Amino acid sequence: MCTSTGPAPRGRGTAVDAAIPGASESEQRAAIAKQLHRDLTARAWAQVHEWDQVRARQAAAAQARAEAAAAQPVAEVPAAPVAPIVLPAPRPAAVTPAPEVADVNDDQELVVSEPPSKVAPPKMSGLSAARDE
Repeated sequence: MCTSTGPAPRGRGTAVDAAIPGASESEQRAAIAKQLHRDLTARAWAQVHEWDQVRARQAAAAQARAEAAAAQPVAEVPAAPVAPIVLPAPRPAAVTPAPEVADVNDDQELVVSEPPSKVAPPKMSGLSAARDE
């Protein structure tokens, strides 16, 4: 056994020394362990009690929501069904006669009087014609 004349080690406070004056080191350790057990047990029971209160508040809120939903009036359903909206039928297309095709001789050969390279471009009127002059 080691005797120390210095300050008490951590965990051995004056509360244990005052509660058990002149106790041996093993008795002080046992008293400290017992007190620690009591403190931790009390803290755990306090947490359990807090969670019980939280659950009770949540259950009360859920019950209040359910009662509020049940108290809501049911949406009134019309007695007679509403008549469907009827759109007018599409109008028939105007009947137009097919254009008459002139009597064409398909055997006739097409003759171009001048080759396309010699054809002069058409005269433009307006600004571009004024610039050219």
